[in-house]
Amino acid sequence: NVTQNTPDTTFVVKYAGPNENVEHQTVTQTVHYQYKDGITEGRPALPQDNVQQKSFTHTVKTDPEGNIIEDTWTPDQADNQFTAVKSPNIHDEATDTNYYYDQAVVGGNTNVTQSTPDTEFIVYYLPGNITTQSKSITQTVHYAYRDGVTQGRPALPTDNVQRVTFTQKIETNPFTGDVTGYSWDPIYSKFDSVQTPELKGFYADQEVAGGDTHVIPEDSDTTYTVYYAAPVSKITDEKHVTQTITYEYADGITANRPTLPRTDVQTKVFYRTVTTNPWTDKVISDTWSPAQNFTVVQTPTINGYYYDQAQAGSNSAVTHENPDTEYIVQYAPGKVTTEDKTVTQTIKYEYADGVTEGRPTLPADNTITVDFTHTIVRDPWTDKVISDTWSPAQTINPVESPTIDGFTPDHAEIPGKTITYDPSKYVKLGDYSNLEVEISGNYSVDEAMASLIGSNAYIRDDSQTTVQEDSIVNVDYVGSQDGVPFDGGSAQDVTLDVKNNCNAGQTTGYIDGFTSGLVGATVGSTVDCNVTFPENYGVESLNGQTVVFTFTVNYIAKQMNLDEMTDEDIAANYGAQGYNSKADLKAAAEKQVNDTKDSDKRQAVISKMEEICEVTFPKGLLDQRVDDYIKRFKKSYLTDGQKLSDYLSQYGNSTEESFKDDVKTMVKHTLTDEMIFRAVAQKENLTVDETDFKSYLEQMKTSNNLKSDKELYEFFGKDEKAGEEYLRNMYLANKACDQIVKNAKVTETAETE
Repeated sequence: NVTQNTPDTTFVVKYAGPNENVEHQTVTQTVHYQYKDGITEGRPALPQDNVQQKSFTHTVKTDPEGNIIEDTWTPDQADNQFTAVKSPNIHDEATDTNYYYDQAVVGGNTNVTQSTPDTEFIVYYLPGNITTQSKSITQTVHYAYRDGVTQGRPALPTDNVQRVTFTQKIETNPFTGDVTGYSWDPIYSKFDSVQTPELKGFYADQEVAGGDTHVIPEDSDTTYTVYYAAPVSKITDEKHVTQTITYEYADGITANRPTLPRTDVQTKVFYRTVTTNPWTDKVISDTWSPAQNFTVVQTPTINGYYYDQAQAGSNSAVTHENPDTEYIVQYAPGKVTTEDKTVTQTIKYEYADGVTEGRPTLPADNTITVDFTHTIVRDPWTDKVISDTWSPAQTINPVESPTIDGFTPDHAEIPGKTITYDPSKYVKLGDYSNLEVEISGNYSVDEAMASLIGSNAYIRDDSQTTVQEDSIVNVDYVGSQDGVPFDGGSAQDVTLDVKNNCNAGQTTGYIDGFTSGLVGATVGSTVDCNVTFPENYGVESLNGQTVVFTFTVNYIAKQMNLDEMTDEDIAANYGAQGYNSKADLKAAAEKQVNDTKDSDKRQAVISKMEEICEVTFPKGLLDQRVDDYIKRFKKSYLTDGQKLSDYLSQYGNSTEESFKDDVKTMVKHTLTDEMIFRAVAQKENLTVDETDFKSYLEQMKTSNNLKSDKELYEFFGKDEKAGEEYLRNMYLANKACDQIVKNAKVTETAETE
């Protein structure tokens, strides 16, 4: 406080200017440019660094005492912001390569002060990622027949395929993966046009196909089809030219004669054909079909008749302009001349000393007379001798000399003789030209198949699992004695009949008790059965011994049914007989049925011929044939020194007299048939085909267990010559029978119970 007492004071104030200190501050923004992968060689130079700076002045004023009286920062420029830097593009002209930055714009601070730190930015570059893909575009020219048919025609041309390939280059930003561009190489292309190939005999619907001149990558494949078609042929006219060959009997008679050959008609058809292009209808040709040839026909033979020409017709070329032609072939019977001759055998009985008085009356003369005919046949057209024959041989039986008490004949037997006889004199033939017969029988193929398989086939029956007393069971078994298997005591895959103690389908059994232990066993199980061999079994080590049979039950079986059988079943059970499938079985059954029909038909024809023909036996022929049969029987069945009576009592329980009666009944029947068909053979002028006759002899040797022709001839005749003559006649008789069977009209009827 100042009071009245406060003395006066003086203060001096001195003034001094302030002290000033100035400094400068620079803030920098730098943008660097680099290749991210560090590679620079061979690449364009990178942009220069982009450097921006902002400067600031710092002024500090202090008073003389050092006190700060002013402290300020002042920008040296009006704009205190860094400019955002747009990254430069880099493109390599030499390689046409673009380089991409990872940042399009960097930097650019909104407000820079003296406190803002320096900043650096790096912009990375990489070349664009390049991928390529190819696209092929094809032009196909395909060739086809319009109607789709190729078989039997020329091969079609191979498809003409042209291909252009475009390569697309796709460029993507290596940092973003964005597609930045793409291009095609080439930009466009073209296809050539294709000249259509010629195809012999066919015409195309277009001469040139394809040929697009501006093909771009965006186009699709193209296919052109060239169609071929045969020329269109239309028949506008038709003409028939005929060659006719007619067969007739020269005298016009056909009754009771062999059927004439069918008229041979050959027709050649000629067409006028106009052919046009299938696409343009332009006429290509107008023609008649070419010349053709008829066939010269060899004249068929008719037994007993002769033709006037060996062949008829012409093989000269004919065209549509030729007229029809007709030929007539005539048949006539041979000119036959005959001469009859009688052969007589007379046996007289005399006393050697000529004395008859007081002695027994001598037997009457034994006279046998046989007629035969000498036949000459000439060709009715040329008069040439065709055959000159005597009627076939016949045997006269040996004649035993009658006994006269007290006297002995100088010939105990007069031997037989072979003479000829004429069947036509002893057989009156009925009309067999259109023979009608009826047969009946079981001709079922199915039943024949069933009979072929019989009742001995068995198949697995999985519905049965336990063995019953009457089961059929398939097993494997091993027989052991004291724990050791013995020889012959084991088997596999054996089918047993449990009830009958034997193999299924057989009757021969096993030792007692062999199968009894199987009853009650189940499929897949093993069963031991104790079985005792008989004392006289025949194997010393097993006689009276008890052994163990170990059975493995494989399956229970049932009798095979034909409908259930597979080809495998048939092959397994009947392969040894030649049947490996149902088809084999059916073929065998069909053959069996056809053979039965053929046999029935033949027997029916024979019976019919017996009915319509009349037969008289030549004197002594039946007795001779009976004697011949008995001699053959003795030769076949009697051992050396054995008498017929002993054989008959041992095997036939009959006497020689009853045996001979039976033989006579049988021979009478077969001789009747022989004579009928020999008469037919004679009437039809049938001849022996030597090759076929040899086959006949082979069959006869086989059936009679003989090895040579000589043995066979002597078996059927009193000597080799007679036997051959007999067999030749039998061959002709069979041939005649075959001919009638072939021409007979057969009616089948159902078999009656």
